[in-house]
Amino acid sequence: MSPSPKPGLLRPLWSTSVGFGILVFTATTAVTLACIRWMPGSDVPEVADRVPTAFDDERPRDQDGTTSLTSEEQRRIEVFTRASASIVHIRAGRKDDLTTQGPDEDATALRPGTMLGAGFIWSANGYVVTNAHLIDGQNDVHVVLANGTPLRADFVSRDDALDLAVLCVDAHGSRLPVLDLGRSENVRVGQDALAIGSPLGRNHTLTRGLISALNRRVTLPQGRAFEGAIQTDAPINPGNSGGPLLDSSGRVIGMVTALNQIQGTDISFNVGIGYAIPIDAIADRMPALIRQGLRHYYDLGMTLCPDQWNEEMLRQAEIDGVIPVHVDENSAAMRAGIYPLQARNIGTTFTVPTVIVGVNGIPTPNRKAFDEALFEARDHSSILVDVRRTELDYLVEYSSTGVMRRTLEPPFTIGEIVQVELLRRR
Repeated sequence: MSPSPKPGLLRPLWSTSVGFGILVFTATTAVTLACIRWMPGSDVPEVADRVPTAFDDERPRDQDGTTSLTSEEQRRIEVFTRASASIVHIRAGRKDDLTTQGPDEDATALRPGTMLGAGFIWSANGYVVTNAHLIDGQNDVHVVLANGTPLRADFVSRDDALDLAVLCVDAHGSRLPVLDLGRSENVRVGQDALAIGSPLGRNHTLTRGLISALNRRVTLPQGRAFEGAIQTDAPINPGNSGGPLLDSSGRVIGMVTALNQIQGTDISFNVGIGYAIPIDAIADRMPALIRQGLRHYYDLGMTLCPDQWNEEMLRQAEIDGVIPVHVDENSAAMRAGIYPLQARNIGTTFTVPTVIVGVNGIPTPNRKAFDEALFEARDHSSILVDVRRTELDYLVEYSSTGVMRRTLEPPFTIGEIVQVELLRRR
């Protein structure tokens, strides 16, 4: 009788047989499934089709199967859509330096010296604000509206302390859309910030970030220091300059003006630190900048009396108008027959020969009204100024404290309103 095999010897053989059987079964099953998968008309889906993807979330789907937008996404889309209509692409260069290519083409194709940036419409009648450094040394500035319409822009005025420039465009009678202004004093660190501009020439580009800090000291491109800048980590690159910084509701809280610069170089690009001038500072300066810039439209060659003088002197004569206090020799105003305030008797008696009461039919009871009427006539080759010829004599009396009193001396005469023509400077 042969000896029985030891149990320890049988276990490996059994394990090997079982393992081999499992291997054969697995291989057979895999081949069968593969055959079924590739059989014509098979309805068996791929295994990969059953694997969840990163996009399989619990958000509702539209009827076409696409995932619906979140409320935050929808709000940002609405803000961008609404704000874009008021944001312009700016191209500034020397005359004959600008190419004829469109604003969306590669910025590298532009000739050296051409500046690219952004701006936004300040008022419906055509004022545009942007950065002053974009137009430094340039004499041919164009803005491109959101619909692609290019418009030549006239320089109005600038404020280098804010790196702010005011331009004006002719919208051919159309009322341009304007952005809602926020209050930068209400801005808080941590809130959302949206920047829309033309980084690297790509106009109407939206970037998103946070308000990172407030009241930062920043050196503006002209080399001036500004205290009180808004810092943001919204991606900002060359070309964003002049564009608005918006809050989550689409209100302007600042104007993008600078980005962080590599120490000791002239290289600037996005490193997560950008700066904006607060909108409160800009809004405070805009009325004065607009009035200051009106002189660029017409070479009137005259200076008007302060409103206090106008009101005090003309109230007695019951005339609503402005008095020229100085008129340049050989100026358009002098040639048109507009004469200034004249002093007699060592400055104790003044004669008013001319009072301006309207421009192109618009009444001008004060200097502000005169400036606004002049601006409205900016697209005309000439303007018609309504004047009254007068013989008004004023006695100026001085008190012991140095206070002056201007008294209208009778008799005086007031002529009919006549129109004189002033030619535009350019």
